[in-house]
Amino acid sequence: MPAAETTDPRRYWTLGVLCISLVLVGMSVTILNVAIPSLVRALHTQPDQLQWIFAAYGIVFSGLVITMGAVSDRFGRKRLLNVGLVLFGAASGLGALATTPGPLIAARVAMGVGAAMIMPGTLSILATVFPSPSEQQQAIGIWSGVGGLGFILGPPVGGILLSHFWWGSVMLANVPVVIVALILGVRLVPESRDPDRLRLDLVGAGLSIAAIASMVFAFIQAPDSGWGSGPVLGAIAAAVVAGTAFVRWECSRERPMLDVRLFRRATFTLPALTITFGFFTVWGLLFLLPQYLQFVRGETVLTVGLTLAAVSVTWSLAAPLVPRLLVRIGDRAVMTGALAISAIGALCFVGVGGSASVAFVIVGLAVLGLGMGCVTTPATALLVSSIPPEQAGVGSAMNDVTREFGTAFGIAVLGSVLALRYSALVATSGLRAGPASTARAGIGGALRVAGGLHGTAAAQLRASAHAAFTSGFHLAVVVGAVVLAALAALTWVKLPRDAGATVTVTDPGAPSPPLPSAAGRAGRLA
Repeated sequence: MPAAETTDPRRYWTLGVLCISLVLVGMSVTILNVAIPSLVRALHTQPDQLQWIFAAYGIVFSGLVITMGAVSDRFGRKRLLNVGLVLFGAASGLGALATTPGPLIAARVAMGVGAAMIMPGTLSILATVFPSPSEQQQAIGIWSGVGGLGFILGPPVGGILLSHFWWGSVMLANVPVVIVALILGVRLVPESRDPDRLRLDLVGAGLSIAAIASMVFAFIQAPDSGWGSGPVLGAIAAAVVAGTAFVRWECSRERPMLDVRLFRRATFTLPALTITFGFFTVWGLLFLLPQYLQFVRGETVLTVGLTLAAVSVTWSLAAPLVPRLLVRIGDRAVMTGALAISAIGALCFVGVGGSASVAFVIVGLAVLGLGMGCVTTPATALLVSSIPPEQAGVGSAMNDVTREFGTAFGIAVLGSVLALRYSALVATSGLRAGPASTARAGIGGALRVAGGLHGTAAAQLRASAHAAFTSGFHLAVVVGAVVLAALAALTWVKLPRDAGATVTVTDPGAPSPPLPSAAGRAGRLA
């Protein structure tokens, strides 16, 4: 390995530019959440339109990201990163000027396309400018910590902007960040690509887009339409058919876009499962927790945003420090222990309720963030190092897909667990059919119905809704914690003790040990 590659003084400046781009994408997922009431007032959005304002971004991003990773490997990772930044910034600026829901939905679609171009570049360029395994692991730790920071910064930044400006300010805030990233990237981000410049696999790209987008759509739609509804079952069926066809097609190609034989390896599959189900629990709970804090405890949006920042603080602090721990005890021990810590952090929320203070919530979030910060660094490093360097864009995209897939799945499943428990426990006796149905649909509806009642009836409905929602939240917490605990056990049993030292990328077909936004959806519970 040439010394110049490992001592280039610009490589950490490059990492800084990539982190700016990563924060931009993360914030855009959550910053619009706090603008829901403003959107309803200013654009007269209907519930289905509000759903698509948030869902469009995630569906488009998740569907395109693997394809865009392959495109970046062929045509240049920096080039696609810059195109994505320009598209993302332009769509944000135009979306801020929308006066009806339609243009805003179109802007969110374009932002999803831009994000799919940006995200593969951030990790794939990192992998090429940090060829030294030890430095690469350290850089991935910083990248992972900043990634968590971007998601959590959204609500507090959005709350501050909306306290002084109109709803479009949360969209317009992306533009100066894009400009800074583009200017700094001109000199600080090097270009890289697959030296073989293989032809783009259009069939594989189309099948991957259909499979991933269909499954994410199903997860997004399930809490509103029900898991047994026609659209959800149809989307799941389409995802299964397209996914099966994608696997068969990729297996038949000499140089596949994504070598699915990598899933035979524990050092690839287990990190992918860890990221998927880690995000399943974290973002499922972060979807439900703000509703608890606002509807049950009556906290303000700004207080909620600042409270959620606790998970980001420990996540961001832990991730860059993990490589030192990996050298001492290895990937398997770190990942297993970190998942166990995350499960303990999740279980802390079982104590949330009654007279528990916000400080108790902050402690749970801090422990959860500590565990996730420790697990995402080695998991991401193993996932990326399992793929040949010339396919770094596809490797980065796989990491992005697991995160988006886990997020959508967690929100859908844990949201459904809470909703079923809530609707079964909330007391609506004595109400007419219409108000009773509204109260059972979500705690927000129950509180609106209670606002139209008087005396004891209003107080009883509020108390029942609060108790039912808290019970459902506790059940969802237990489900998420059990998932993390099971994943910890699986990692300890199946991941090789020296996984980080034995990862190779020369023969993906080699045998290995056997393997075993969201705010739009909040309208259903609100």
